[in-house]
Amino acid sequence: MDKIRNFYKEKTQLCNVAILLVMTLIGWLFFKGHYSNIMTDFGREMIFPQLMNNGNVLYKDILCIYFPLGYQFVALMYTLFGTSIFTLELCGLLVITIFVLSLYSIAANFLDNKVSLLLCLTVLIASGFNGTLFNMILPYSVGFTLGISFALLSVSLVINYFKSEKVYLLYGAFLSCGAAFAAKGELGLLLIAILYVSLCAKPCSIRQNIVNIFCFLLFPVLSLGLLMFQGITVSDIFNAAEFMRIFFTTKSMLFHIAKTGGIFTLSNIPIYLSAIFNIAIFLFASYFLFSKTIDKRTQIVAIGISAYLLNITTCWRHTMFLPILLVIGLICYRKQLSKEIIFLIISAIILNLRMFWGLILSTYGFYTAPIAILTLIVLLQSVITENKLFPTKNTFKKFVIYLLSAYCLFFAVFDITERMKNDTEFRTEKGVLYLPKSQANPINTAIKYIQSYTSVGQKILVLPEGTAINFLTDRNPDGKMPMADRLYYEAIGEEVVMKNVAEADYEMIFIAEGFGLTHFGAKYLYDDKNPVLKYIQSKYNLDWVVKDGDNIINCYVKPY
Repeated sequence: MDKIRNFYKEKTQLCNVAILLVMTLIGWLFFKGHYSNIMTDFGREMIFPQLMNNGNVLYKDILCIYFPLGYQFVALMYTLFGTSIFTLELCGLLVITIFVLSLYSIAANFLDNKVSLLLCLTVLIASGFNGTLFNMILPYSVGFTLGISFALLSVSLVINYFKSEKVYLLYGAFLSCGAAFAAKGELGLLLIAILYVSLCAKPCSIRQNIVNIFCFLLFPVLSLGLLMFQGITVSDIFNAAEFMRIFFTTKSMLFHIAKTGGIFTLSNIPIYLSAIFNIAIFLFASYFLFSKTIDKRTQIVAIGISAYLLNITTCWRHTMFLPILLVIGLICYRKQLSKEIIFLIISAIILNLRMFWGLILSTYGFYTAPIAILTLIVLLQSVITENKLFPTKNTFKKFVIYLLSAYCLFFAVFDITERMKNDTEFRTEKGVLYLPKSQANPINTAIKYIQSYTSVGQKILVLPEGTAINFLTDRNPDGKMPMADRLYYEAIGEEVVMKNVAEADYEMIFIAEGFGLTHFGAKYLYDDKNPVLKYIQSKYNLDWVVKDGDNIINCYVKPY
């Protein structure tokens, strides 16, 4: 045991990296396959790369509102490892590894080794393996998870560049930032923070900055170049850009952005006040419990109580004000902070702009909040002595470890609970999935019916966004209208949706309700008054309806 302790002391960083890698693999093996809400967004991530490998061109043959690198990455993985659920999960493993090691590299430059390791383990459990739509194994958006991972890698390389004269680290940072941009467009704003470094904080020569910009452009140019090689035209690009403009300004999208913190609205003030109250209760109660711990046994009990408090104080909103706090901290303490910390704060703010007015963990916050949490800890650690926020830095460190332990315990329980709910197996040629029973049963019924009465390659449509069923059954969607949830419906227009139904000549059309589908502030879209549903009912026969709880699938078949 002493040899192990001594080795750990001598090789702490190496051991911590090994621990994170082992935990990543164990968590991936334990949680993969167990998901919920695959009728929401998942199918797009599954089917688009398959369509691309079958000769369809993104933005030309496939209606898409996202940047291309994530889909190109998965398409490449399909080519190498086969088109399957396992390949998608393997993509998730690679992304999680980049994500958590990059985060650890950043943390290790500022924080105690114990804090850095515990923070990353907590993030790994919370963000990687939660089994919801926003997990990182089989996520709602490969572009987002790949993009944020490259963004964290970029921040990590810049931080390490500060501590050395190795300019190649900065080249790598610009390269990674370009990859983040090519995967998820708004993450490219990180370029502003990196330019602050290369032009002001630790200036490079003109020649080096030219190389920096070349590195940033490399992935976007290669990604776009591949599309152009496949046949996309300038007209296709402009048409796609125009559709994106329409899509992101629809009434439903603006509602969604406001609800997820992208826009400040007065209607959210009650939520803010509730969050402040709950956060204050949790922090004061936890600090009281922390201050009363006298040994490991009482500390474990106290951590358990704090973890329970997380549940009753709506912990998903505990991160709500982090971007705003970082802005305030930067303004108030900028003269006390090192250039590295200023860069870190600017980066964390930029990466959380998507949820600036309400960073919550239950949606995109699973991906972007970790860098904000790390940055707040670094900021507080930097100013606590001068401003007497804590008696000593050591007290602050111990309290951070206490809080992280409580969050880690809470999310471990949450993940395992989610896995137990996602327990009903169904098998397809693309792989095995486990879903909540009330979701698995209707989907299984639909899949068996499709496999019995259609052949591979025939077209089916699952509204509003069930392309996961297309993928799992190898039945084609129409790439020009792969889905028509409320967001797409408003952007496309109901006349175009009906025209597509007429021209695509689907063998079957399924209307799904429930399954965690979001209606963006309005009532269910495909009700009896909806003109698209009326049109489908006039051209197709309702064959069957299956219901389990709130989850319903209606099957319409072409009359013969």
